[in-house]
Amino acid sequence: MQKTKVVVFDFDNTLYMGIDWTKEWAEFCEKGLRFVFRDWDDKRFKEMIKDENLVNYTSDGIIKVIQKYNKNVEDWITFRTINDCDLDYSNVISISEEVLKSFANNFNLYIVSNSTHKDIEDMVFKFDIDLSLFKEIIINDYKHGAGKKYFYEEIIKKEKIKPSELFVIGDSENNDVIPALELGARGKVVKDCNFKMEDFDL
Repeated sequence: MQKTKVVVFDFDNTLYMGIDWTKEWAEFCEKGLRFVFRDWDDKRFKEMIKDENLVNYTSDGIIKVIQKYNKNVEDWITFRTINDCDLDYSNVISISEEVLKSFANNFNLYIVSNSTHKDIEDMVFKFDIDLSLFKEIIINDYKHGAGKKYFYEEIIKKEKIKPSELFVIGDSENNDVIPALELGARGKVVKDCNFKMEDFDL
């Protein structure tokens, strides 16, 4: 008996892979935070960066820092929307259309991402990912906190399904899968995008 009715994918490092985000992404995030904390002098800003130990930058981590200091999350979203992170895409691979179609033929598909619409549009153009296979692309606007749990709950309500009938696939246990498990949904972390539908207990 089929247990899953809806599959939710993360986007970055799930539907495409192969980017080393480390240096460029960290620099991009620091520039973004400098924009958000633009009323602070350089000394205070550098001390905050050091105190927060922002070595492994993640979108959720950035938002938590912004909220901790009562700064405007919209400033971070604005920065990300109008600025590109200069990354090397030459070694990127993306999920095959055949695999995505196999999922779409069996389940309602969603994307829940911390990326911006612009980021996703750029990646889709570069790697020819068919977004028409997804029922909805949901961008985390951070109005409901840093995590994705709120959006999973909304999908469950919209689809009129039990939490256990939702399955999340993403590259981050903390950002993607644990929020689903906390709701009673299911999920699995993937380390690359060379997966098939048969790789999951759906």
